[in-house]
Amino acid sequence: MHCGWKGGFAGSGKVYTKPEYTTKTKLPEEVLNYFKDRGISEQTLESNKIGYGPVWMPQTGKEENAIQFPFYKSGIVVNVKSRDGKKNFRQAKNAEKCFYGFDNMKNKVETLIITEGEIDTLTFIECGFHEVVSMPDGAP
Repeated sequence: MHCGWKGGFAGSGKVYTKPEYTTKTKLPEEVLNYFKDRGISEQTLESNKIGYGPVWMPQTGKEENAIQFPFYKSGIVVNVKSRDGKKNFRQAKNAEKCFYGFDNMKNKVETLIITEGEIDTLTFIECGFHEVVSMPDGAP
């Protein structure tokens, strides 16, 4: 059944800031163990370009070492969500919000899995389901 709606969508015209993001360093053992305890392998972390490093956390008022989840859209990092070990998190300032795993939708798929958070998405990928995304402001 088709809803009958026709037309297009014009963007909001808002200009977003693209965050700088690189994964130059190997993830520390404590981070690898954190994900290993959740059933997520180092290979999955590497293929999804998960990072780690100091990030200003407004909740603590200082820089904290944090896991960094890059949000890609058409192969370009448009946002980075950072999460420290105390469940504090932040996203890059003035960055575009999109699904985490947006590029996983690049091919036409029969079924798309939408999760609450980035770790949920990585878990599905670890289990072999690659047509999966997370909500932009999902689980901290």
